[in-house]
Amino acid sequence: MLIRLIPSVSHGTVLYNVSFPVNVPNLPTPPGWSNQLHLLTSVLRLESPLNIHVFDRSVGLVARIIEVMFDVPNKEVVLGFVDGRTERLPMNSQCMQMLQGVVDDVKTCCEQESRRDSFERSTSASVCSSVASSQDIPSISAAPPKSPKLSRHKKQRSLLFSLISSLVPRSLSPPPAPPPSPTTPYPSSPPPLPPIPPITPRNTSFAPVSQSLVSPYNSAFPPLTDPPILRRRARATLIDAWRRHVIPALSAHNYYAGYIEWVLRRMATKTCSELRELEKSLQPGRVAARKHGRTQSEGRVALDFGERGSEETHRRWRAPSP
Repeated sequence: MLIRLIPSVSHGTVLYNVSFPVNVPNLPTPPGWSNQLHLLTSVLRLESPLNIHVFDRSVGLVARIIEVMFDVPNKEVVLGFVDGRTERLPMNSQCMQMLQGVVDDVKTCCEQESRRDSFERSTSASVCSSVASSQDIPSISAAPPKSPKLSRHKKQRSLLFSLISSLVPRSLSPPPAPPPSPTTPYPSSPPPLPPIPPITPRNTSFAPVSQSLVSPYNSAFPPLTDPPILRRRARATLIDAWRRHVIPALSAHNYYAGYIEWVLRRMATKTCSELRELEKSLQPGRVAARKHGRTQSEGRVALDFGERGSEETHRRWRAPSP
C-alpha cells in the first residue's frame, strides 16, 4: 500500500510504502484462507488476489487498498482499490493537523541533511587546503642531535648523586610519625540515614498523566533535530493518521463483506454501469425508430381511412332509375 501526502504548493510530495508479508515463513496457510482461495479460483474461475491477507476478517478491508492519497489542498482522502475503483472521503481538522506535523518533520529533516552535507563539504575542502599548504612548508619537527658532552655530564651527575646518597647516614632522615595516643579523639561518625518513606498500597488511585505533557508536539520538550529520528517520527505520524481517521470512516462507508462477496458485488455493479452506458448510446437510434414507426402508422391509418371513405361513398351512390 502506497501512502501519498500532497501538501501545499510550497512543499513536495511525501511518499511512504507499507507492505504486508505474503505469508509467514515456515507456517502453513490458514484453512479458511485456503478454502476461500479454492472457491474463488477453482469454482468461480476468477483471478487470484495479489495479497493473501484479503481473506482475513480483521485486515481484509485494508489489504484491498493499494494507494491512499492525502490531498491537503482539497481536504479529502482518495482511496484506490485493487479493482481500479476509487473512493473519496472528507478530511477533518485533526487529520490535517497531524499531516501538518508530518510536513514540518520532513522539512526539518531535509534542512538538517542539507546543512550537514554542506558542512562536510566545507570541512573536506579545508582539510585538503591545509594538507596542500603543509606539503609546501619544510618540516621542522625533527629535533637536533644531542651532543655527547651533555649525555656524559648527565651520567657523571647521576653517579655523584648516587655516591652522596650512599654516604649520608639514615639517621638524618625525618623520624616516622608517632602512633596516635588513646586520648586522641576519633573522627565523628557519619549522620544517620533518613527514614524509608512508607510504601503506598497497590489499590491506591494515581492521578492520570496529562496528555499535553507527553505529547511530542509539546513546547516544554526540546525539538529533536536528528534526521533519522525526524524521519521515523514522520512515518509513524503518517501511519497513525491513516489508522485513526481513515480506517474508521472507511469501515462506516463500506459494510463488512468477505472478499468473494465483495468481488461479485463489484462485478455486478460494473456490469450494470456498462448496460446503462450501452442504453444511453442506443437511445438516439431508438427515438428515431419510434418517430419513423409513428409516421408510418399514421400514414397507414390515413390511407385506410381514405379507402374506407371511397367504399362508403360508392355504396351510397346509386345509379338513377330509367
